[in-house]
Amino acid sequence: MKPIMKRQLRFALVFMLILSGSLVFADRVRSLEKIKYPELKPFNLPQIDRATTANGIKLRLIKNDTLPLIELKILFKGGEAYEPRNRIGLATATARLLRIGGTSELDPEKLDRFLDTRAISLSIDADSDYFSISLSCLEEDFADAVSLLATILRKPAFAGEKLSEIKLQLQTAIARRNDDPAGIVSREFERLIYGAQSPLAAPIEYDHVIALSRQDIQEFHRAFFAPDNMLVGVIGPLDMPRVKEIFEKLFGDWQHSAQIPPYPQVEEPERDFKVALAEKSNLNQTYLAIGQFGLKEEPADYTEKARIMVFNSIFSGGFSSRLMSRVRVKMGLTYGIGGGIITNPFYAGKTVYFTFTQSKNTLKAIAAIIDEIEGIRKQAVSARELQGAKDYFLNSYVFRFSTPEQILESGLRNEFYGIPGDFLENLVKAIKGVSSADILATANKYLQPEKMVIMIVGKEADIQGDLAQFGKVKKLDISIKPPTPREN
Repeated sequence: MKPIMKRQLRFALVFMLILSGSLVFADRVRSLEKIKYPELKPFNLPQIDRATTANGIKLRLIKNDTLPLIELKILFKGGEAYEPRNRIGLATATARLLRIGGTSELDPEKLDRFLDTRAISLSIDADSDYFSISLSCLEEDFADAVSLLATILRKPAFAGEKLSEIKLQLQTAIARRNDDPAGIVSREFERLIYGAQSPLAAPIEYDHVIALSRQDIQEFHRAFFAPDNMLVGVIGPLDMPRVKEIFEKLFGDWQHSAQIPPYPQVEEPERDFKVALAEKSNLNQTYLAIGQFGLKEEPADYTEKARIMVFNSIFSGGFSSRLMSRVRVKMGLTYGIGGGIITNPFYAGKTVYFTFTQSKNTLKAIAAIIDEIEGIRKQAVSARELQGAKDYFLNSYVFRFSTPEQILESGLRNEFYGIPGDFLENLVKAIKGVSSADILATANKYLQPEKMVIMIVGKEADIQGDLAQFGKVKKLDISIKPPTPREN
C-alpha cells in the first residue's frame, strides 16, 4: 500500500473514532441534561465580630480555633491613585521602605532578625486604592507582633540606604518593563483609555525614581497611616475583647488623623485614532487588547453586579464562553482569551478583552472578537447559555468562601468600598433572576464598538492585511525614556 493511501486510511480511521466518540459524548450530554438537580441549600457565611478602639481603629474578627495561628490583614485608604504626577512610584516606595527601613528602636537588620526568630511573616504593599499589611504569627506571639507593627507604623526610620536599594529595584523594573509583551499591551491599553497623565495609567520613569526623597515618603506616610484610617481584620483562636485590649494598649495613644485628599477624577481622553500599534520586532505573535472606558460601580447595586457577572461568564469567562469557543476552539487562533466588564466603586472601570495569536492571524482574531461583540449586542442569549452561567456561579459560590481567609478578605473589601453587609446574600438572589433581556441590555450598555480602541503589540511586518480596515492607526513609542541630564 502506498504511503499516501496509508495516511488517508489512518486519517479515515481517526476521523471515524473521533466521530463515534463525539456521538457517544453527545448522547451522554443529552442524558445528563435530563437530570434534575435539587435546589441548593442556603449557605450562611460565618459572622464577623466588630469593634472600634477609642481612637478610631476598626477591628474585625473571625474566630478560628483550628490552629494556634493568627492571621492579620490591615487596609489603609491611600495608594497609587493619590500619588502626585511628578512622584509616580511614591506609594510603592513608601510601602517597601516602611517594611524594610527599620524603626526608631530597631535598625533594618534587627527588625528582620526579630521577625525570623519569631517566625512572623510581614508584608506591606501598595495597591491603586489602598495600602495593605499582611501579618501571620503564632498565637503566643500575637501581642509582640502587634507591638512591633505599632512601632513600624508609628515610628518608622525610613533608612536612607534602604531607600537607595528600593530605587535601584524600581529602576531595574523600568529597564525591563518592555521584556513582557503581555505587560506592554496591558500598560499601554490603560494609558489609551484613562490618559497618559492619569494616576491609574501613568508609568513610572527614571526621573520619577530619581526625584523620590525620604521627605516625600515621610509626608506620604503621615497623610495616610493613621488610626482613623485603619481597618483591621484578624483570624485566630481569640475573642474580640482580647483583640481590642491589645490594640487599645499598643495603639491607644496614637492620636494622629489621616489627611486623605479627594479621589482623583478619572475622565476618558479624546482620541483621533482607533488602532494603536506598538512595534516589537522580536515577536512572532501579536498581543492585543480591545476595549473601552467604562462606568463607575454603585456599591449597593447588587442587581447590576449580578447582570455583569452572568454576562462575563457567558461572553468571556472560562472555556465554554463565546470568545473562547469562537477564537480558540473553532478558529484555533489562540491558546487563551479573556477579560470582561470591570467596575470599581471609586472610578469609572473598563471593558477589555485580551488575547494573543500568531502575527499572520492578527486581523482574523480582531475581526472575530468584534463580530462576537456585535452579535451579543443584537440577539438575546439562549436559555441554555443563561442557565449554564447562572448555575456555574451558584454552584461555585460556596467555594469562594471556603476558608476564613477568603471570608475575611471579602468582608474587609466590602467594608472598604462601602458595600452593604447583606450584599452577597442579595447578589445570589439577583443572579437567579437575571434574564436574557438583562444580558442584552448589559451588552449594549457596556460594549460599544464605536467607542472601543484596539491595542496591538507585535511585529508589524508579519501582520497580514491592513489594520486600517478597523480604523485610523497610530504607532506608539514605547521606548524607555532615559533620565534627564543633570548639571553637576
